[in-house]
Amino acid sequence: MQDPYEAVKEEVVNSVNKLEALYQKWKSTEDPTQLVRHHSKLLDSVRNIEGDLNDLGDAIKVVLANRRKFENLTDSMIDARRQFIDNTRGRIRQIKEEINNPQNSKSQAAMSSPK
Repeated sequence: MQDPYEAVKEEVVNSVNKLEALYQKWKSTEDPTQLVRHHSKLLDSVRNIEGDLNDLGDAIKVVLANRRKFENLTDSMIDARRQFIDNTRGRIRQIKEEINNPQNSKSQAAMSSPK
């Protein structure tokens, strides 16, 4: 059985990098139309990354359920994978909270503008 973790992790890293770039654009945008567009894209990206992180968590469960088939993965490697997931979830949560925070004027503009 092949370990699916690395392929999914690579997708997550690429997606997070794109999310960070879009997040920076969102933070620096003053145009209400662009705010709405960026806000929508940010939410879509967050949802996709959260799904990928769930897939990574599932991959760890597969490894743990089939330790004999994944003898090459040490406990420290599995812990590092969990740490990656936890750290990435934390960063995604920060971005999600800021873009959905009604106290944030950009979020208010994006949520109240017609789409």
